[in-house]
Amino acid sequence: VSSHDITFLIDGKKIHANKGILCVHSPVFSAMFYGEFTEKNKKEIELKDVDSKAFIGMLNLLYPSYEKISDSNCESILKIADRFQIDVCDYRSSREISY
Repeated sequence: VSSHDITFLIDGKKIHANKGILCVHSPVFSAMFYGEFTEKNKKEIELKDVDSKAFIGMLNLLYPSYEKISDSNCESILKIADRFQIDVCDYRSSREISY
């Protein structure tokens, strides 16, 4: 059984996600999926000017994951989280962030 209901096409890669999880954490995704935008009814959305590694890193903040934020990925994850208005500070107390 698949838990994803949206696929992002980033840098030629397909990245699967769950709209509900994204919307809980991001007003940008909430507007994209439930507002009056063309993405509302799409099953696959191409995101341009987004680094796929950073996007996956951001998803790892939202989904249970063993991936850690490190010096090498911190800046790119913070930039992509800011673009989608995700407050990564909420995860500092509940997730280990290694520096």
